Amino acid sequence: MIDKTILHSMNRLLLSFNKNSISNLKEWKGLPLTSKEDIIDIEPPKNFKEIRATSGSTGEPLFIYFSEEAISGFVNRAVKFIGNMNLNNKDSGLILFSYGNFIVGSMIERSCSKRGIPIIPFGSTSTYNKENMLKLILRLKPAVWFSTPTYALKLLRELNDNKYFPRKIVVGGEKLLDTYIKEFKKYKI
Repeated sequence: MIDKTILHSMNRLLLSFNKNSISNLKEWKGLPLTSKEDIIDIEPPKNFKEIRATSGSTGEPLFIYFSEEAISGFVNRAVKFIGNMNLNNKDSGLILFSYGNFIVGSMIERSCSKRGIPIIPFGSTSTYNKENMLKLILRLKPAVWFSTPTYALKLLRELNDNKYFPRKIVVGGEKLLDTYIKEFKKYKI
């Protein structure tokens, strides 16, 4: 029996490259992808635009291939979202999400660039130590942060004495607990 997560992943993969949708398990049995091993061993499609790797639940490398249409869809949705935040080219965005395998950081960067919003990329590939990063944040005072809730709150606590807080923080990548929301409100965010 195919796990629902695997079924969803397989359907996304099929939709990304073949434009066909599979609606039930019986239809999947006629396809060569029926197990986690099949997905791990899949050959890269010829028309992929980007690739991400994850160890997933198997501990083995699993490669996720994104078509140009998928990337474009991610970026266009993010551009629309950022457009609804009333930012302009005098504002800047602090990206604290990681880059590389975590697609959110790179998609936000592209989306901000498309909207003309300057970005400060401090994701996991940043080589700045915490003290220098905090100095730069205080110097540039980005209007919006993109981060996990716990990391954003950690930085806000560090910056508390400086009386600088961003206008908005967009969070993701982990649960947004009520305690986090309460603390964000303390900073008037």
